[in-house]
Amino acid sequence: MLTIVKGSDRTFDIYLVKESDGRPYDLTDWTAIKARFLNADATILEVDTDSEISVVGRVELGHIRITLSDTQTGSLAEADRGDIEIEVVKSSTTNIFQLEDVIKVVKKLFT
Repeated sequence: MLTIVKGSDRTFDIYLVKESDGRPYDLTDWTAIKARFLNADATILEVDTDSEISVVGRVELGHIRITLSDTQTGSLAEADRGDIEIEVVKSSTTNIFQLEDVIKVVKKLFT
């Protein structure tokens, strides 16, 4: 499980896999990738490949890197078992990856 401390910069990697067989999800020909997180005010934080998400290494391995700023993590809802939703657009196809119970969002111990 990934731990995110609210108010800190955080970079982490995600490996997308096909639900059908557990093999890496091939990102060849991707045109947009977005990730969504729940904010404390019940709105959604959405980040994308314009600035916060990058494809790492060979596209056929489904490896992405997400970077969240201290302001972005500061807005996240505290959670013991939080979710991430990843949307990948390839040509005219959109695939949604729902990663449930994969992040723990905690407040700073000392402010």
